[in-house]
Amino acid sequence: MFKDFEDLWTPAAFSTDLGRTPLPVTVAGEALVLFRDADGAVSGLVDRCPHRGVALSLGEVTPEGCLRCPFHGWAFDGAGRCTDVPMNPDARRDLLGAQAVHVEEAGGLIWLWTGAAAPDDDPPVPELLARDDLPRRTLERVWSCHWTRAMENMLDVPHLPFVHGRSIGRDMAKQLPAGPLRLDMEPQGEGFKLRWRLGEAASDGAWVAWTPPNGMMLNLMDGPRVYRQHMWCVPGRPGETRMMLVTVRQMGWLLNALGRLSGIFEDRILLEDQHIVESHHPAEVPPPAQERSVATDRPTLRFRQWYWGRRGAKRAG
Repeated sequence: MFKDFEDLWTPAAFSTDLGRTPLPVTVAGEALVLFRDADGAVSGLVDRCPHRGVALSLGEVTPEGCLRCPFHGWAFDGAGRCTDVPMNPDARRDLLGAQAVHVEEAGGLIWLWTGAAAPDDDPPVPELLARDDLPRRTLERVWSCHWTRAMENMLDVPHLPFVHGRSIGRDMAKQLPAGPLRLDMEPQGEGFKLRWRLGEAASDGAWVAWTPPNGMMLNLMDGPRVYRQHMWCVPGRPGETRMMLVTVRQMGWLLNALGRLSGIFEDRILLEDQHIVESHHPAEVPPPAQERSVATDRPTLRFRQWYWGRRGAKRAG
């Protein structure tokens, strides 16, 4: 399961998307179903009944918190154990279970662990998302691309004045040509924190952090006022990436009230990126040496080194 995306934490859904009805999601080509038990705790199963292969997400959650298949009424708890086989009182329910996956709810997200064994660590919940006192906005869009291309784009600074020259890259575009783009990469675990400065211009204080495998944080404002964007590039169906964005803002009552306008702006920026990223060939990022690169590609090359190094180690093991 989860080919080339094994043994990793990733968001699978926003908490607000999961109510009392089952929620189908696809991660790394695997169709899953999320549901809440009678106490509201989240569980996840492969979205396929072991009886006749029907999508369990078409079923319903029982008052006891089990997921009942819509075809023949078989029911399964959050661990995948079969709890009911209607009209078959002698059925060996212990042999009829569905396949469970490991999910946890934290920071307003439902996290999926893509490993077969239990995880050794907790999901990498961003600091501000662990708080419940900050306004936030969620957005999800689907791009027709490999997740590695989307992730690399989120870490690519020199595209800003060209792809976003009329939005977030406007100031950089006005400075061109302005001398070298200076990048300061600070290691953070397997990821990094990145600051930049164009020519002799002073830094505007913004920075980006990459948390493997697929998390990016853009910090635009610190202190009494907060403005951060958290993006995850989640592999979905083959050839698709689910772009999951959480924006955290604390900017005074008036600017908070204008959050809807901020959301429109964020959507516009994603659209500016989308048609570029969807045009990449090959679909998946190639190994670092297979394309021409320059000094300003250091962050994206670091991502490629991590990705291909991990893939090679997994396949060798």
